[in-house]
Amino acid sequence: MSTSQKKILSAAAVGAAAVAAARTVADRTSNAADEDVTRWRVVTVNRPLDDVVAGTPAPLADLGDAVEVRVHAAPGDKGSELWARWRDGADLPDDQDPAQVLRRALRGSKQLLEVGWVLEPGRHTTTEDTVLNAPLRKAISTARGAGLL
Repeated sequence: MSTSQKKILSAAAVGAAAVAAARTVADRTSNAADEDVTRWRVVTVNRPLDDVVAGTPAPLADLGDAVEVRVHAAPGDKGSELWARWRDGADLPDDQDPAQVLRRALRGSKQLLEVGWVLEPGRHTTTEDTVLNAPLRKAISTARGAGLL
């Protein structure tokens, strides 16, 4: 095989890998299940079932009657599962993605039940909002809903 044929085959292999990587990224970003706002979203809480059943945590309670909440024992005696979804016909937030709002409320509820407060990454008293830390602040606010940076 000549040198030019090897270069062509190498370029084709690199192109095929790039196409495969692009498809993988596209598949991850366009999940049809995420578009269904009435789908159940679940977090596992490291607390006994009795502690979780006592009442709806504040982040979920703030969403009102628009959200349906269930609590189950987690498999293998690993705490509790907190389930939540938007009710059919509920008034969904217009200015934000409803799935992100529900995820944030679930994660906040989990933190409140396990730790006693909702942790705020990047919110230190010495942190000032600057142009240099704007990308990090955006990444943190996005990750709170989607769970990905």
